Amino acid sequence: MTDLPDTLGFHLMRLGRAAGDRYADRLARLGLRPLHVRLLTAIRVAERAPQNEYAADLGMTSGSVVRLADDLERLGAIVRERDTDDRRRQFLVLTPIGEALLRNAVQAAIELDKELTRDLSAPAHARLARTLKRIGATLT
Repeated sequence: MTDLPDTLGFHLMRLGRAAGDRYADRLARLGLRPLHVRLLTAIRVAERAPQNEYAADLGMTSGSVVRLADDLERLGAIVRERDTDDRRRQFLVLTPIGEALLRNAVQAAIELDKELTRDLSAPAHARLARTLKRIGATLT
């Protein structure tokens, strides 16, 4: 029988959790959580979409999206704009503060990448990135 700690899946899970925790710590300094960044990214990509559409796109409940949007609105990162054709619908729109927070979150991810791979040569880093992308493609 193979020991679980020697499996690729176990190592990926352990490393993913550790990297995720480090990223979450960096985001906390910005007043954000990883889910905030997911929503900010989705808002930027969609440019202007109704709030309720983000739940399905992000695999969250609509209540979760509302709570995240409430947090981001308090930070000044987004504004809610009523649909002029249907007053029940609200659009989530990034503000300049939201754009800056998203840039800072991306920078935090880049810095973490550098920290995690500092002992790898450039070719080893490139190979690792390609391999992880291939593995990731099999999971989606």
